Amino acid sequence: MDDMVARVAKAIGEALYGYCDPVDTPNTYSAATTAARAAIAEMRQPTDDMIAVGRDMEFERDNPTSEYEMIVSYRVDADATAIWQTMIDAALNAKNPPRQP
Repeated sequence: MDDMVARVAKAIGEALYGYCDPVDTPNTYSAATTAARAAIAEMRQPTDDMIAVGRDMEFERDNPTSEYEMIVSYRVDADATAIWQTMIDAALNAKNPPRQP
């Protein structure tokens, strides 16, 4: 499994510095890793729009029409948020070393 922090760090390092490698540019990679962890952690709370899109996938419409659908919609929102946060936590807690090209 790819380590999300390493993937995001590489993307940040390359975007900011043009090149980022844990062996060749350890200082750049370290700074990019710190930025990656902060960025991923900030993404832990999904936006209202993200939750709405997840709900739309479940209901295939924007507005629930019955009380039951509103209750289910709330449950879908809570489940989607919990799933998203669990996935972000897994990315932040991954113990896999970065892959070398």
